[in-house]
Amino acid sequence: MLALADGSAALFVRTAEGHIWETRSTDDGRTWSEPKPTPLVHPDAPPMVFHLADGLTLIALIHNRYDPGSPHFKISDRNEIWATLSQDGGRTWSEPRFVFAGILEGGLAPYHSCSYVDLLADGPDLHLFLGQRGAQLLHLTFRETDLASLPTKAELLNRSLSPVQPLLPIAP
Repeated sequence: MLALADGSAALFVRTAEGHIWETRSTDDGRTWSEPKPTPLVHPDAPPMVFHLADGLTLIALIHNRYDPGSPHFKISDRNEIWATLSQDGGRTWSEPRFVFAGILEGGLAPYHSCSYVDLLADGPDLHLFLGQRGAQLLHLTFRETDLASLPTKAELLNRSLSPVQPLLPIAP
């Protein structure tokens, strides 16, 4: 559940329907709206919605995949992380942008999936954490301004496969 700038609260929930759903409260959680789907494409996986440092902008880290033939998810459905932003408390969302993908090996991700991501906004810096099998921790750090340069699905499809270029600047 997230407290929003207008004093309301939003709860984002997982479903097997193919989208993150939401319900809202304007009275400190005493009553809630009827749940409804958001436009965020996501398999039956935990919603990962956070505040950015300004306290107003929301970022949803989503998988942006869903296979109705496997509603509770396939490992490959949980193997990519995409970011989308909302400036209005999650009522509307920007076009998803690709952040990273895990490595699939023989149809199975060697470290399960990318479904339990945490994000910490520290001023202009974003720290993304992904635990893997309780033995490893992936920690990605990038600037909030880098989000705008991440590719959309259409941009990825149009990107030339060679030469390979990093999606984010690589620090020396």
